[in-house]
Amino acid sequence: MAEQLGLKPGPLYKTLQNGQSVSADGRVISPEQIIGPVRPGRKIVYAGDTRPSDRVIQAAETRTC
Repeated sequence: MAEQLGLKPGPLYKTLQNGQSVSADGRVISPEQIIGPVRPGRKIVYAGDTRPSDRVIQAAETRTC
C-alpha cells in the first residue's frame, strides 16, 4: 500500500509506524492510509526455574512492560 502511494521502503516507514505523517512526492501521507488497526503486542516470559511456579505465572499475567 505504501509503495502504491509513492513511498519507498526506508526510514519513512518507521515514522508512519510511530503515528506521524510523512511527505512523499509533494503530498502528505498519514499513518491511517497505510497502517491497519492497532494490534496488541506479544508478551514473552522466560523463567529459569526448574518446576512450575504459580507466582511466576501470576506475575507474568499481571505485569506490563
